[in-house]
Amino acid sequence: MLNLISEEFKELTQNFPFALEALNNTLAVDIETAPKDGMEQYEDAALNPFTSQITLVGFFGVLDGVPYGAQFDKNSLKDLGSFFLHLSEKGIKLTGHNAKFDLKMLISHGHVNLESAKNLWFYDSSILAAVNTKRIPEFWLTSYEEKRRELNKRYKLKHRQAKGGSLKTLAPYFLGVEAFWETTNHSDPKYNALDCLYTFFLTAELLKQVEGLSAASIAEDLVARAKMLLIAEVGGIKLDMDTLRQVEAEDTRKRQQLTETIEKQWHEHFEAFKAERIHALKLQYESMARIQADKRDKPLSELWPKYEALYEKALSKADLSLNLNSPEQLKWLLKGKLGYDITDLKDEHEENTGKAVLEHLSAIHRDVANLVAYRKTNKLLTSFYPTLADAAQFDGRVHPSFNITGARTGRLSSSSPNVQQIPKGLRHLFIAEKGNVLVDLDMSMLEPILIAYYSGDPLLTELINSGKSFHSYNAMVMFGLSCDIDDVAKLHKKERQAAKLAGLSILYGSGARQLHFSLTGIGYKFSLTECQEIVKRIRDTYKGVWDFKRELDRIAEAGEVYYNYLGRPIKFDDKDEIYMKNFNGLIQGSGSDIVVQSAVDFLKAAPYASPRILVHDSICVEVPEERAEEAIKMLDYHMTKWDIGNLKFKTEGGYKKSWDI
Repeated sequence: MLNLISEEFKELTQNFPFALEALNNTLAVDIETAPKDGMEQYEDAALNPFTSQITLVGFFGVLDGVPYGAQFDKNSLKDLGSFFLHLSEKGIKLTGHNAKFDLKMLISHGHVNLESAKNLWFYDSSILAAVNTKRIPEFWLTSYEEKRRELNKRYKLKHRQAKGGSLKTLAPYFLGVEAFWETTNHSDPKYNALDCLYTFFLTAELLKQVEGLSAASIAEDLVARAKMLLIAEVGGIKLDMDTLRQVEAEDTRKRQQLTETIEKQWHEHFEAFKAERIHALKLQYESMARIQADKRDKPLSELWPKYEALYEKALSKADLSLNLNSPEQLKWLLKGKLGYDITDLKDEHEENTGKAVLEHLSAIHRDVANLVAYRKTNKLLTSFYPTLADAAQFDGRVHPSFNITGARTGRLSSSSPNVQQIPKGLRHLFIAEKGNVLVDLDMSMLEPILIAYYSGDPLLTELINSGKSFHSYNAMVMFGLSCDIDDVAKLHKKERQAAKLAGLSILYGSGARQLHFSLTGIGYKFSLTECQEIVKRIRDTYKGVWDFKRELDRIAEAGEVYYNYLGRPIKFDDKDEIYMKNFNGLIQGSGSDIVVQSAVDFLKAAPYASPRILVHDSICVEVPEERAEEAIKMLDYHMTKWDIGNLKFKTEGGYKKSWDI
């Protein structure tokens, strides 16, 4: 392997001489994958443990001061287990760029075991890049993207955008290397060798920068959290396929009923649409016949029988029904026939038939409410249920990917599928194995509590400590309600919904336009001036919060680094990001880090528990049923143990056979 990258290694050693000493006895790992034979039809088959095969595994680093490289191809992958054992015995550390993916694939394919992989994994260049406050400038990314686009065009490769956290972006920027990824086949051993080489030196360079921020231990903590997420991904969570099929059948019937209701309520418009389609089709064939008649200098009546037959044939196959999922056809119906205002809620110069506009109309027109219900049900049937079924088709379990570095604010995200967006009404589809239960605890009022902790706002602190509803109080402020705060939820449900939707976002920095969009979307007709007044009332009510946010923005505008609750450094170079993401980064990033670290601490103390799903403010673990009460007490302790002054975190939840707790 070393001879493949000798020149590149020599140049990087000259430019980054500290790397060999800083990462002595450390190896960078990288794998190459391809779809399994017969699995090519699956989207991203090479990235799924069940549809992929590992074609090459490479390592590069320094062992006892000496450069070392190794590669394992298809014929030698069987030796990886003993190789990992050898590395473990020698105390070698592993790094990678998103090493969680590489290790998950190696574990899932049975080449290494989970404990061995976890014990060796110590650094991660993608995590170091996320902790580092030095970001790649937008102008550089734009220029680099154009360069890559040209290379892809020259080598006839499909162009895929490389985001700021990608190795193919970070290595060229921080190490000054060329974009070889655009010119080399993934199956080429040198491709793999260069990935390992660049990951090794990128780890060293970013570690040096992170140490300058006094944040090396934070990066180490994030790797520990990523290891816990690796366990959750590998283990997955069981999907109740029988219940899924039952719910799918119920929603299929519901969609049919809604379709019939909509066709009945808008019967004359459906018929008008059908008539227009028929007329347009006939005009098309008449035009074709007329053109041929002119070309051949024959009367139209002589050619029309042939084209009439073609028209009749086309008519028999044509879909003449109104498509309720087509933006253009919905525009024809809602604006053209019903006369409804479909002005975009964010841009008064545009028209839109998307979710926000339809939900706004549904609050006014009952017929549109049926359409919204149809669209939601149809989305479940055409996207949500098939995605879950596909994800669980191989072993009956859903194995989501959790990303600890993806969101700019530091929030944990998930994908493939995004289990953090599973509707609460469908959580019963996820179940525990026989003899086990799912324990799920939410941190109640996590973000408002953190806002009160950081800002010291006396009113917000009092509301939280007294147990009064933050959202109900905001409804009273926004709408001038005169009832007791405890009666708001019962007497003013719609106003409380609006406050829940908008109150917290105003504290984060949303202004009148965003509030206008949010309120209009649920049927309110406030003017922009009225929304400005509501925003002012909320800000004046929580003056301590707003003063703290402005001070935090001043710190960010000055280019200073500050740290979230668990020490993750925060810095925004783009002034456009400061107003909306700066305060969010502190609060949401702190909350997410606290939740994920709570899970790590709990699982150390409860080895009988297995992590399943983490959402922004909640933790779901699977435990033996007889240990459920014990697990709840211990998980509650770890989620509420944090020192937040005169405030205290609280949890809600319990345990059940399914996730709908």
